[in-house]
Amino acid sequence: MNRFPLVLVNGIAQEMPVNDRVEHSANIPRSATEPSNPVDGDQWFDTANSRFMLYDGSAWITVGGDNASAIATANQALAATADVYKEKANVAAIPSSPANGDKIELLDSTGIESFSSLSGMPSGFVGASTLLVRLEYNSTSSKWEWRSFAPKDPDGRFLKSLSPVVLGDSNSGSGSITLNCETNAHGVKLKGPAHSAAANYTLTLPDNTGTAGQVLQTSGSGGNLSWVTNDNNEIVLGTTAKVELKLNSLNDDTLETTLENILVRRDLHTHSDINTNQLFTGNIDIRGDKTFAFQKNTGGGGPFTAFKKSQSATTSATFTLPDADGSAGQAVITDGSGVLSFGNVGGQFLETPQTLSENKVIAANINASCNGPIALDSGVTITVSSSSQLVVLA
Repeated sequence: MNRFPLVLVNGIAQEMPVNDRVEHSANIPRSATEPSNPVDGDQWFDTANSRFMLYDGSAWITVGGDNASAIATANQALAATADVYKEKANVAAIPSSPANGDKIELLDSTGIESFSSLSGMPSGFVGASTLLVRLEYNSTSSKWEWRSFAPKDPDGRFLKSLSPVVLGDSNSGSGSITLNCETNAHGVKLKGPAHSAAANYTLTLPDNTGTAGQVLQTSGSGGNLSWVTNDNNEIVLGTTAKVELKLNSLNDDTLETTLENILVRRDLHTHSDINTNQLFTGNIDIRGDKTFAFQKNTGGGGPFTAFKKSQSATTSATFTLPDADGSAGQAVITDGSGVLSFGNVGGQFLETPQTLSENKVIAANINASCNGPIALDSGVTITVSSSSQLVVLA
């Protein structure tokens, strides 16, 4: 007796209609060759090609398409699109005897810019522990060829780390951050100190924006910055600090230095006034037809005693002052080399150079004398003013 499957129709069990039945479903052969003497509706699993077959009365047909062909096609597509790169820890792990087409991915690209057996690396690229680099070997050129690079952590650009680090390199210098304008046409760069500074410190920004005119001040310890009011426009300097101030133009602009409300120095382009004791550790040059003057303290202006350089002089001279103030009646005497001393004039010889090398003017109502004979250098003149006399003693 034949037994046919039952189905529920409106809740009532009935035999499956003949046209819906799959003949011989209880015995599906599995073999590499097709069964003999098949009848319409017979089924067969082709183990040679991994496919399910159905006999339609005249031939075996594949049910659901050619599975083996689909698998082969998929494998070919996978092989064609697969870019298999073997991971290498660092530059030192790059194979020394690679085969043509070998592909590697460096997990740490530090030093790749110095790897000589490499072509195609972008100009200025510097490897880092945070950058992956992919290379492929070309046996024709005997070099590794550049393929690509990428960050280890693509989301690292969002600076999720509590302490992000901007690396520097030998080409660009210290690490820096550039803050661009809205069109990216301009930018302001914050850059770290050079390696030679050996700088390691932290600056902590203030809690607020401060008020107009305030200046940013550091605590000096810990690098805590704060806004402070500079009421007197003061500049606070350390023991080795230096401030250079320049005037905008050569006019009557005045530059004043004041300490504890006492005027120390006033500088103009024409002169400088020193009002308190000053220590100079270098030379003081007074240029042009200017004087070095000592003025009576009258609160501004008043009599003064001044020294100035002859503007007709063609040579330079340095005078060294005496070690002590001498005795009453002594005069300042030179040794001929600019060293001055106090000495007695009476009883000594009065010496006159035989050749005068500088112009001499004898003022009005003055009598003068010198030992002769004397000669004058080329262009040198002696002028005897009105009501004056010059006597040359032979």
